[in-house]
Amino acid sequence: MVACAHVKIFLNLKKGLVVKKFLLVQLFLNLSFVLEANINFANRNTAFIVEPSATFYIAQPIASFDGTLIKLPTGSISGQPVTFNYGVFEDPYNSLFMSGIYDPAVAGVSFSGNGFLNASNGDVLETLTISGVDNLVEGQPTFNNVITLQDAATTVTFALQSRINQNINMNNATLYLKEDLKFTDEKMLTGSGTINAAQHKIEMGGLKDFMVTGSFTYSDVGDIVLNGRTIWTSQQTFKNDSNLNGNGNVLELASGGKFFLKSGSTLHLTDVIVRGVVDGSFIFEDGTPIIYLSNVDLQFSGNTTFTQGGLYVEGPSTWEIADYTVLFDTSASLTVDGVTLWKDHIDTNTYAGDIAFGAPFEAYYTSVNSGTIQTLAVQDLWNYATMLDTSTQNLQIQVDAIATDTGLLSTSTISLQNQLDQVMTDTTNLQSQLDQVMTDTTNLQGWIDLLDTSTQNLQIQADAIATDTGLLSTSTISLQNQLDQVMTDTTDLRQWIDWLDTSTQNLQIQADAIATDTGLLSTSTISLQDQIDLLDTSTQNMQAEIDLLDTSTQNMQIQIDAIATDTGLLSTSTISLQDQIDLLDTSTQNM
Repeated sequence: MVACAHVKIFLNLKKGLVVKKFLLVQLFLNLSFVLEANINFANRNTAFIVEPSATFYIAQPIASFDGTLIKLPTGSISGQPVTFNYGVFEDPYNSLFMSGIYDPAVAGVSFSGNGFLNASNGDVLETLTISGVDNLVEGQPTFNNVITLQDAATTVTFALQSRINQNINMNNATLYLKEDLKFTDEKMLTGSGTINAAQHKIEMGGLKDFMVTGSFTYSDVGDIVLNGRTIWTSQQTFKNDSNLNGNGNVLELASGGKFFLKSGSTLHLTDVIVRGVVDGSFIFEDGTPIIYLSNVDLQFSGNTTFTQGGLYVEGPSTWEIADYTVLFDTSASLTVDGVTLWKDHIDTNTYAGDIAFGAPFEAYYTSVNSGTIQTLAVQDLWNYATMLDTSTQNLQIQVDAIATDTGLLSTSTISLQNQLDQVMTDTTNLQSQLDQVMTDTTNLQGWIDLLDTSTQNLQIQADAIATDTGLLSTSTISLQNQLDQVMTDTTDLRQWIDWLDTSTQNLQIQADAIATDTGLLSTSTISLQDQIDLLDTSTQNMQAEIDLLDTSTQNMQIQIDAIATDTGLLSTSTISLQDQIDLLDTSTQNM
C-alpha cells in the first residue's frame, strides 16, 4: 500500500504499474495525485479512492481500466479520459459498472460501440453519450442530463426497470428495447429515429400539449401510450405489428402529422381521438397494411380518399365527417366487425358529408358479424335529451309520490300495528269464547240427546196422528156418502113437495067447486085449508131443516179440508223437524 499525505507525488512509470490478482491496493489520495502511467488491475476489488477535497489528475489517457475508481464527496478527478473495461466508476450517488469511457474534462460517460452500463438505483451525475453499435444500458438509474444517441449509425439496447426522467435525443439512431420504456412527466423521445420494441411498451410522460416534431419508425411496439394531448407535426412510421393506446386523449395531426404504414404491417388504434384527419393523413405503402380501430373517434377536417390499405373497425367508433366525403376506392377497403360505425355530422345542417365507396360497393366495404354504418344526427340527440329531461321530471314526480306514499305507509304501518294489537286482544277474547263454546257444545250435546228422545216421542205421536188421520179419512168418506144420500133424498123430497103443491092446487080448485055447491063442503074445505096450511108450514119447516143440514154439511166439509191442511202441515213440520235434527247432528260432529 502506498500512502501520500500532504505532499504532491508524481508517478512517471513508462511501463505502468501492475497489481496482481488477490492483492488489494487502495491509494488514498489526500491532496493531489498525478498519474502519468497506465495502471492495470486484475479485478474490480482493486481501487483508487479519491478522498474529500483531494484531486486525482490523469496526465495521459488510461486505455483499459478494469478496477474501481471511487470519488468521495468534494473529491475531484481531472485530466485525460479513462476507458473502463468492465470496471466500476463510483461516486457518492451511484455505482456504474461499465465498459465505456469516462472523460473528466466533460464529466461524462460515452460509448463508442459495444459499450455497457449497469447502474444501480441512484443518480447518474455524468452525461451519457452513445455512439457505435451494440451498446447496452440497464439497471434502475435516474439521470441528471439528456441522454444522447450520436447519429444514424448508433444502436443501443435499453433494459431499464425505472422510469426515465430525461429526454432521449435520438439523432436518427436505432433504439432496441428489452424492457418497457417509460418516461416521467414532460419527458420523451426527441429528434428522429427507429424503435424496435419487441412488443414492449413505450409510455410517454404526461404533458398538456405533448409536441412530437421528429419522425420515428416504430416496429413491434406493444403499446405506444399517450398520457396527454399529443400533437404530431411529422410522419410517424409503423412496421410489423404495433399498438397505439390514447387513454382517451387527443392525438392531433397538425400540418405534416401523418401515419405511414409499411408493407404487411398492422396498427391497432385504441381509445383515442384523432383530430385533423385530411387527405394523406393515413398513408399505406401498398394494399397490405391494416389499421384496426376500437373506441376511436376520427375527426375529419377535409375530404379524404383512401386508395390502398384497409381500415378495420372492431370496436365502437365514431367518424365526425361534418360535410366532408370519406371515399374508399382503388384497392382500399373498410370493414365493420360486429359493431356500429357512427357517422357524425356534428353541428352541420346539410348532412352532405358521407362515407362513400367505389363500384361495385361490395369490393370496398365488408360487414362482418352484422357490423353496420349508421348516422348519428344532432336532432336525434336533442330529441333524446329532451325526452330524458321529461323522463327525469316524471321520475322526480314519482320520487315525490313515493316519498308521500312512504309517509302514508308509515302512518298505515302504525295503524296496522294498532290493528294487530287489537287482533291479539281479540284473539285472546276469541280463545275465551272458544273455551265457552266448548262448554256450550258439551251442554248442547245433552240438549241434543234430550231432543232426540223428544223427537222419538214426537215420532210416536206423529205415527198415532197418521193412524187417526187414516180413520178420519175413512169417516169422512162415510160422511160424504151419507151427505150424498141426503142430497138425493132432498131432491126426491123437493119433487114430492112440487107434486103435493100441484095436487093442492087441484084440490083447491075442487074445493072451491064443492064450496059453491054445498056449505057443508065449505066447512070441510076450511078444515081442509087448515090442514093444507099446516102441511105448508111443515113443508117450510122441513125446508129449513134441509137448509140447516146443507149448512152443517158445508161446515163439515170446511172442517174436513182444515183437517187435511193441518195433516199436510203436520207432515211438513215433521219433515222440517227431522232436517233440523240432522243439521244439528252434523254441526255437533263438526264441532
